[in-house]
Amino acid sequence: MIEKKQVKRLDLSKNEFVANGKNYYIEQDITTERYRWFEKYSIELAYGADFETVHNNIGNIINMFNDRKDVEAKHGLFNIYTSLKNRMEDRTDRALKLCSIFIMKEGDDPAIFDEKIARENINDWIKEGYAMQDFFTLAFNLIPGLLNALNSDSLTDSPEEPKAK
Repeated sequence: MIEKKQVKRLDLSKNEFVANGKNYYIEQDITTERYRWFEKYSIELAYGADFETVHNNIGNIINMFNDRKDVEAKHGLFNIYTSLKNRMEDRTDRALKLCSIFIMKEGDDPAIFDEKIARENINDWIKEGYAMQDFFTLAFNLIPGLLNALNSDSLTDSPEEPKAK
């Protein structure tokens, strides 16, 4: 008989767990410093691109509108809009980074955010073998409105142009 090991699951109804022999807790309230990182990582998770790429794409679209390239600009906007649902498989690291803002190891300073410490914490979660699904659930619930946007049927259909009368 084959012995099957179970994937560990985070009990998201509790605010603490153990990973790699260390105690972790989920902090609901974050500092201004951590919120700055939340803004960065939430954009990266939601759009599957870093802030600079999203910002540059929007700038390019504005330039297209200014150059009267309305069709290309509308296409660019639609691509940004639908990017919420595309390439979710590439967002694993982004989801873990976002979670690292709210999940702290016992003894971590909640007033600061250090990417090196966050990476060490993430490595503990990976070594422990927790299900990635739980981190996705936590991350997507941390961004207001993201789950509704991902579930929206309208993301896959381009809005119709109003008909001229």
